[in-house]
Parts: sequence; C-alpha cells; structure tokens
Amino acid sequence: MEKEYNHKFVEKKWLSIQAIPDHPARSSLLFQYINSLPPDSPLDLQNLAALNRTDTTQIKSRMQNRGLTPDNPVIPDPDQGRPKRFSQKKKSEITEILKILENFGWDNFKFTLAIKADPDPELSIFLTRIKRIKAFTHKIWNASRYVIMNLHNDEHSSLEFDKITATDKWFLHRLNNTVDQINHQMDQYQIPDAAATLYHFFWHEFCDWYLEFSKTDIRSRETRKVLKFSLLHLLQCLHPFIPFLTEEIHQKVNPDQGLLMTASFPQFNGNWVFLQDHSAIEQLKTLITRTRKIRSENKINPGKPFSVYIRVNSPGIKNEIAKNLKYYDFLTRSQKSEIVDDFSGLPCGFKAKTQNLEILLPLKNETERKQYLNKLKKDFEKTRARIFSAESKLADPQFISREPESGLSALKKSLLKSHQKREKIQKTLADLSKEDESQKIN
Repeated sequence: MEKEYNHKFVEKKWLSIQAIPDHPARSSLLFQYINSLPPDSPLDLQNLAALNRTDTTQIKSRMQNRGLTPDNPVIPDPDQGRPKRFSQKKKSEITEILKILENFGWDNFKFTLAIKADPDPELSIFLTRIKRIKAFTHKIWNASRYVIMNLHNDEHSSLEFDKITATDKWFLHRLNNTVDQINHQMDQYQIPDAAATLYHFFWHEFCDWYLEFSKTDIRSRETRKVLKFSLLHLLQCLHPFIPFLTEEIHQKVNPDQGLLMTASFPQFNGNWVFLQDHSAIEQLKTLITRTRKIRSENKINPGKPFSVYIRVNSPGIKNEIAKNLKYYDFLTRSQKSEIVDDFSGLPCGFKAKTQNLEILLPLKNETERKQYLNKLKKDFEKTRARIFSAESKLADPQFISREPESGLSALKKSLLKSHQKREKIQKTLADLSKEDESQKIN
C-alpha cells in the first residue's frame, strides 16, 4: 500500500515566506517543503539559483544527503536510502554488539537470539547468555570429537534392533520423542521452546548419560552405529540454529552424504519405540543419581572405592537392574554392587530410598563408623544452634519491625534449609547407629 504524502500544510507555510529573503525559518521550511513532496516528483534545481547563497548551500547539502543531485533531480522515497540517525547511546550499543559478534561468532550469536526471544535485552544480560551458549557449542564439538575418534568406518549399514543394548534402545526412544516434540514446537512457531528443548536434550541426555553409557560398549559395532546415527540426527535438528558448526561436523562424520543443509528435518519413527527398555534405564538413572547424591551429601571421597547393596521391591525391576549393573558400577565407580533381598546382617552405612529401590553404602569398619558419627553429631549441634538463633529473631517483634522485608525473607529461607539439613542428619545418624546406640535426637 502506497504511503500518502500530505505536504499542503508545509507548502502553504513555504509560500507565505518565500518572498522574505532574511526570514530565519526560510532554509528549514524550504527543506521541509522539498522533503514533503511525493516520491518521484521532479524538481527543477535551476529555480534554486534564485535563492540566496546560504539557502542554496544548505539545501544542496541536505539534498545530497538524500541522494539528490543536479543530474538526478528526483525526490527519492524517504524509506529508501535515507541514512538512519542514531543517538550516541545507540551507536555505542551497536558497536558492542558488533564486538560480541566478532568475539563469539555467528553460531553462538544466532542460537542466543533463538533460545531467548527478548526483543531488546540489556547488553550485560545478552553477554551472560552468549557465554553460556558458547559453552554449549564447545560441548557439541567435544561430544562430536568423542564419536568421531571411536568410529571404525564400518558403521554404514542400518541399525539392527535385536543386537543393540538396552541403553541404545533407551536413547533412540528418547531421541524419537524429542524429535516429535521439536517438530510440534516448530510447527507452532515456538522457536525459543524448540531451541531450549535441543539445548537440554543434547547436554543432559546425550552428553551426560548416553555418551557415558556408551563407553562400556564402545567396542561393539552396533553401539558405534547408534552413536553415529544419533549424532547425525541431532546435527540435523541443530542445523537451523547453529548452521556453520553443525555443517563442519557433518562433513567430518558423513562426508559422502552431501551438505547437511540439503538434508530433510528428522521426523518421528514408530520403529524406535522401546517402552520397556526406556523404563528400565530410567530406573537405573534414578539409582545412579541417588548413589551419587549419598556420596556428595556425606562428603565421601569420589576416588575412594566402595561397595553397594541394592534392595529392589519389584521382581520385574530387579531383573532389569541386574542386567544393567555394569553401567551402574561404571558411572558410580563402585568396587562391587550386589542386589540383595534384605539389609539385615550387613554392616551399618549410608542409606537412600526411592519408590522401588533402596541403597546401602556400608562402612568398612567400626573405627570409620565412629568417625562419621562424631562428625555428624557436631554438624547436628551447629545446625540446631542456627535454628534456635533464627527462631529467636523471628519471635522478637522489635527485630521484625526494624528488619527490612528482604532480610526477613532471607532469614526464613535459611531457617527452612536448616530444618531440612537437621532432618537429613537425624536420618543418617539413625542409619549409622547400632540398635543399642539408637536414640531419638531432639
């Protein structure tokens, strides 16, 4: 739709003063009059010679900025070719953005914009985001290097589902569901959601779990085939957001298949649905996560070898866990893991419980047990003192009246964390105490 140009008002003002050579608004009004003419209006520059020298110099200078010359006396469309004028702050922001683009590259810049659809973010916030995305693209490169280094150039045939492991099937199932989710988000133009889904899936499922699982089966040709296939599938999903890096990796992994940009986007495949294997590996992940948490909460040295006893309530889950204990031992660095029916008769140790699983990390001897007990009792007394101090402050009206709202909120959060820590210490003390030592600690 063509723009409407109403210049009658400006023309009327200009005609009222054009006969007054010394009028202070003469030059500005003449320029406004010329500027208000419709596009492609002819303008006779010879008529400007009748103006005084000041008018002619200023008008010609302004007209040259608009691309108008005596050889081309046509008023151009204001939306075409007019140089934009920016404030000093805006110029500074543009300069900073160009520096960010130069330092971080187009892939990082584009994915940062895609994953957080913020029309006008602060530069400091944008810089924090792009640094996180740069770490993600490094993760893509390092994960791809791991896959490429372990390929033997014999992974060209199609997948044979009866030969791959339970972890391979678990990841294909997860990948299939994620592809379906991304397609739905892209169809709904939910670009930030699709980018975030890819970010979390690649980092937390592919890198944190599947690559670690694959290290125990990397000598298997079928596992290498799944690794290669999964990486290529993920590169196809990432390519619209990170085109240059994914194209370069694709040429290293699969140079005979042409450009990645010509490949079709992945779609949901009904042959990659493995519900039983998916459920079994999810249970295994829960078991691994809980074991790691026990070691972290009780500050057990990660390099220290330890044994693990596992009690499973469901016979079906018990069989699946037993089949995949090698992955558990590898990812938890346990010296020995054993599935038992009962913990009675076993040494005292740290325990954790989920819906269908219970874990016991036994202590080696009586000396070690007493050392942990003494340490826990000291932590318990310190935590109880913090709780008493916080509750005394919150019960004091004078303290509440003079403390700002932010300070009271922080104190309440600290009190809640202290209560949770006290409960964990009480539970651990009960686990490490023998029957004749067990007592309720208040």
